[in-house]
Amino acid sequence: MNTHLKITIDRLVNGKVEIIDEELSPLLLETKDNLLRFEDPIKVSGKAYLAEEFLVLNLNITTVYKAPCKICSEDLSKVFEKKGLYFTEELSAIPNRVYDVSVQIRDTIFLEIPNFHECEGGCSMREELKKYLKERHDGSPKK
Repeated sequence: MNTHLKITIDRLVNGKVEIIDEELSPLLLETKDNLLRFEDPIKVSGKAYLAEEFLVLNLNITTVYKAPCKICSEDLSKVFEKKGLYFTEELSAIPNRVYDVSVQIRDTIFLEIPNFHECEGGCSMREELKKYLKERHDGSPKK
């Protein structure tokens, strides 16, 4: 399984469209941060085409990641799905006329994953933690 998704510009001349249906290795998302873990492949689908002097990519990205609940620290398995993404790149900025979209896929995933994860339906440990939180003047606990 590859960690790169490369688009060859010369295959897109004369109005041709490249259909993308790939699975990338989760190693693309490897980090030194132990909080986010990726074990499943990254599924990428969509198309690539040229529009005047630009490469246009219309992609859907799906994967699964693991992250700890911020309340109880239990491991959670979460689905990441982003549909209808558009990336454009000026053709003159693409060396050797081969474009590696993997960097944008990686950046999109890390920018779109929420910083806060909690057990589905609200963590059961929240009630136990309330006794450690101050109450507001209106009687409701701080968030």
